[in-house]
Amino acid sequence: MNLPAARAIAAAMARSVLRVENGMGHLWNVQDPVRFNRAMREAMSGDYPNNVAG
Repeated sequence: MNLPAARAIAAAMARSVLRVENGMGHLWNVQDPVRFNRAMREAMSGDYPNNVAG
């Protein structure tokens, strides 16, 4: 992952949050759909866990 680029993109977008999921790749919705769906529910509800980076 290019974390510096991801941080720059997130910083340029209003109200964005960069969330890094350890061990997940580009298709993590396929790799671990339960984890992906939980992250999406948290993001949509605004209930972000402590592992948000940005």
